[in-house]
Amino acid sequence: MEQLLNEWLTSMKDAIKPATCVSYEGLVRPHLAPALDGIAVLEMRLQHLQQFKLEKLSSALSTRTVRYCPQVLRMALNEACKRDLVPAECRDAGGLPEGRA
Repeated sequence: MEQLLNEWLTSMKDAIKPATCVSYEGLVRPHLAPALDGIAVLEMRLQHLQQFKLEKLSSALSTRTVRYCPQVLRMALNEACKRDLVPAECRDAGGLPEGRA
């Protein structure tokens, strides 16, 4: 997953504002990539995504960060979906909340 997230960040750099890219990097590098480290894209399952959500909700992160991480993960998974890299059950980002959920 870490490779997918890093590739997604690289692909987004030309499509988004620099400040947005910095924001995404600030979520991917310290939160998403370490939490999903060691999980291959093809091994990703719903329970991995649910565990990520539970860990982040119980951490000392701000509410905004906890809400934003799943949104960024969803964007990266949607890109992986376009490339057929993600199993079907993960294509909705594993029930991670949309928007302000």
